[in-house]
Amino acid sequence: MRKSYKFRIYPNRRQERRLIQTLHGLRLLYNAALEQRRLAWRYNKKNLTVYEQINELPELRRAFPEYREIYAQVLQDVLKRVDNAFKLFFRRLKNRNGKAGYPRYKNESRYDSFTYPQAYNGSVKFQGNRVWLSKIGSIRIKMHRQIQGNVKTVTVKHEGNHWYVIVSCDNIPKILLPPSNKKVGIDLGLINYATLSDGTTIENPRHLKRSLTKLKDAQRQLSKKTKGTSAYRKVKERVAKIHRKITNQRRDFLHKLSRKLINEYGTIVIENLEVKRLLQLKNGCRKQTKALHREINAAGWSMFVSFLLYKAEEAGRRIIQVDPAGTTRTCSRCGYMYPDHLPLSQRVFKCPKCGLKIDRDYNAAINILHKGLGQSLAAIELQKSA
Repeated sequence: MRKSYKFRIYPNRRQERRLIQTLHGLRLLYNAALEQRRLAWRYNKKNLTVYEQINELPELRRAFPEYREIYAQVLQDVLKRVDNAFKLFFRRLKNRNGKAGYPRYKNESRYDSFTYPQAYNGSVKFQGNRVWLSKIGSIRIKMHRQIQGNVKTVTVKHEGNHWYVIVSCDNIPKILLPPSNKKVGIDLGLINYATLSDGTTIENPRHLKRSLTKLKDAQRQLSKKTKGTSAYRKVKERVAKIHRKITNQRRDFLHKLSRKLINEYGTIVIENLEVKRLLQLKNGCRKQTKALHREINAAGWSMFVSFLLYKAEEAGRRIIQVDPAGTTRTCSRCGYMYPDHLPLSQRVFKCPKCGLKIDRDYNAAINILHKGLGQSLAAIELQKSA
């Protein structure tokens, strides 16, 4: 099992200059490697391999002394990034699933990290409240939790005016929780973030909506500034800061919610959502549809499911993902199914067969639990009567 830890680092001015210079040099190397592959195919009909490009690195370091100041394996990892971009491109071509998307050149805003691929060999060392990075030096770090398992890779990432290291580890020891027989189905939504099959509702914090006015104002100001000026960079950093705050709030909420559910329930049944399909839904006029799509994107359902999955694996819990088709329009008591989808505005499920009146999300959560456990409605009714 693999797991990543993200820690903020606080480089001094000299170290920050080195980090920025390293990113700049690696970005140029990435673009040069991409151009070399493009020209090799254009003029010689030859697909360069990653190993052919790696073998040219010693000559590159002799010709350009600045690359001697960058750890060799970091340079190799950049070329592997280029190789991976082409592999994904060819895979998309083969599958013919939408646009293939030829690998793009990277500008400064699109190249913000570099990786030590074999950090366990001494290129990265953690020493108390400092981390030593080869060719960079010893930088102060905020270690807010202990690293477990074996360190495999360490990535340095630049976000706005903040710097982070992301530590990827494997062989993470499992910390099993006490057994729990409690089972729950979860229906994810927008009005309430989640509705549980026991009737509990989790309020949607709507972090994006709370910051939307500030974000729109900052983006409006940014559109009026001239690119490359100090005023443009200042407003751009303000936009990035708002986005970073929204992202951090969302991640914090989802981490706490997933941890609470894993601690309480032994079996969790959740929808296997297709977010792309949901983004095709229409809700009235164009403005309303745009708002709906923004809310779906901001909810972070895929992130929530991924958090549940890895926390469950660590704790020895059981996660079951089911197809949500029909769970909203099926009666959780008698099994009657409406022939058509219920409109989003209809918040109460009314069964014309047995007369059940229940919140539509609560009804769906119960159906999700039954579907995940593979229980028929007849068997459930027998259990109730017993």
